[in-house]
Parts: sequence; structure tokens; C-alpha cells
Amino acid sequence: MNPDATNLQGLVDIEPPLTPLFFSLGYAVQNATLSSVLPALLITALLLVTAFTLWTRYGSVKGRARRSLHRLQKQFRRRSISQREAACELSRVLRDTFDLHQPLTRTILPPALKVHAPRWQHFTEQLSVSCYAAPQQQPAAEQMSQLLDDAYFWLRAWPNRQHDRRH
Repeated sequence: MNPDATNLQGLVDIEPPLTPLFFSLGYAVQNATLSSVLPALLITALLLVTAFTLWTRYGSVKGRARRSLHRLQKQFRRRSISQREAACELSRVLRDTFDLHQPLTRTILPPALKVHAPRWQHFTEQLSVSCYAAPQQQPAAEQMSQLLDDAYFWLRAWPNRQHDRRH
């Protein structure tokens, strides 16, 4: 061991610290040509847009609701569920998506949708009739298709929650 603390001759196993990543990237961008940086930026932008699109479609609350409505529509067309079951499931999907803790008929529309109040009233009444009517008094099957179309409209028109998060 070297008794002189200022003499660094015997310290070959000590390596200088690494430069921070930010400075390394800045150095690489400064010394790189435009032809190598531009493709990297384009690929990064494409990946970000793809991630956002996939999250919106599959990860958001409304994205999951759209998939549920699509699955419900398929089941109804194949006749694997009755109109009553489809209507009740449709009501449940919308209540869960809009985070409502009451029946749809008692729901007060958000201020942005007040202009659509008559349409909402008609939709919720028809949905209640389809869900709770006796089997002999069930409306025509075309009405269920209209209810599903209206549900897609309300899903698009309803304002997003403050923090659209997974549940």
C-alpha cells in the first residue's frame, strides 16, 4: 500500500464514474447526422402513437365498454341471450361505465348533454321496458338493435371521467 495519499499510482482498479444518460444522449445527437437521428425520432413517435391508440381502445373504461357492447351485440344476433338479458346487461354496462350508482332512468345528465335530454329519456324508458316487461309484452327485436346503437352514441357522447382509469 502506498503511504502517500496524493500518489495514485497503485489504484488501477478504480474506474471513473459513468456519464449520466442525458448527457450521453445529448452528445450522441450532437455528433450524429440527421439521417441517423430522424428515423429514431420517427420510430419513437410511431411507438407513442401506437401505445396511446391501444390504451384508448383496450385499456380505458370506455374501450372496455365498447368491447362489452360489441360482445353483447354478437350474442344477441346469435340468439344466445334473450332480449331481456341483453337489455339488462346493456343497462349494467352503461351504469358501470358512467360510474352511476342508481338506475339509468334516475340519472341526471351531465351539463354538456342537457341538449340530448329527450333522447336520453326515450332511451332509458325503452331500455327499462325491454328489461322489465313480461315475456309476452317484449318489444320487437329491431328495438334492441336501436338500443344498442343508442348505447354506442351515449358511450361516445358521455364526458370522460376525471381520471379514466382501469377498475
